[in-house]
Amino acid sequence: MNIQGVCDAKLKFLNIVAKWPGATHDSFIWTSCGLCAAFEAKEITGVWLLGDSGYGLRPWLLTPKLNPRTPGDRKYNACHKSTRCVIERAFGLWKMRFYRPLHLAPERAVAVVIATAILHNVCIEKNLPLPDIDEMDDNDNYEEAIYNPDDNGSGNNVREELISRVFS
Repeated sequence: MNIQGVCDAKLKFLNIVAKWPGATHDSFIWTSCGLCAAFEAKEITGVWLLGDSGYGLRPWLLTPKLNPRTPGDRKYNACHKSTRCVIERAFGLWKMRFYRPLHLAPERAVAVVIATAILHNVCIEKNLPLPDIDEMDDNDNYEEAIYNPDDNGSGNNVREELISRVFS
């Protein structure tokens, strides 16, 4: 099963999609989900999501620069990578708390994924001790993703303005 998640800086899941087979590409899951539709419809504004280069660059979904040319580009990519590691940590902590190899029917597996994501959030809200994060598997596929370009150039404009304003 391929699970898509969005989390906040405290590692709390804000959105989970758990209904696609493991071979489904992340960008397909993203473009098929309600959260993407809400961003596209401008129902959600004033925030940015970070995605790896497997996602299409949009004004609200920032991806790394594939060929950073300037010091600002490189600083942006370094900050993007270190910030995007938050979701990797969230998934790692969630798996450390709740992952047990089970052989479940797909419908049952989806229910377990959603229930444990909710329990993960409760653990964070209640400040329950975190598993030892030094032993987490670093599963960051930042450099391995397939590039999906910006559909209309507006995402590139937003990213370039951000780099110019903050990282140059």
